[in-house]
Amino acid sequence: LIQYFQDHQELFSRPERVQARRIFLGANKNAKERAAVKAKLTKLSKDLADGADFETLARQHSEGPYADSGGLMPWVIYNPDEPDVIPELFEVLFSLKKGQISDIIEMEWGFTILQIAEKEAANIEAFEKARTKIEPQLRREYGEKEYRKWMMDLRKRSRVRIFL
Repeated sequence: LIQYFQDHQELFSRPERVQARRIFLGANKNAKERAAVKAKLTKLSKDLADGADFETLARQHSEGPYADSGGLMPWVIYNPDEPDVIPELFEVLFSLKKGQISDIIEMEWGFTILQIAEKEAANIEAFEKARTKIEPQLRREYGEKEYRKWMMDLRKRSRVRIFL
């Protein structure tokens, strides 16, 4: 078990990841509309700085896909080569600390404010926890190997002819 764990560390390691809340306000390319949307988000940003609850404001004002869940986005894994989100958000997500609120982020489709809900550093799962995954895997592999050997042995000893 320990040898398997040591040989397959990549199966039990997890990269840095972050989960954030998001308030998104959409805006088209019209400069006047973009200015109005940014002003609204600036007011929300000030409310947050004054102690307003991010989750509540996200439910009330966000136009994003996660508004119903208080703006809570899925986990984003640190992978700069193939980020899970657009580059503008990726950079901000991994530069903030837990609980910290971002400045207003301008994107092609509108404006966003992020708050880091959870942040986990990269780590390797403890052996005792990994053991619960390793044992069934090794049993399954051993069983499949023994089954193949048994079937090969049966085929060697049998003389089966098919007549059509």
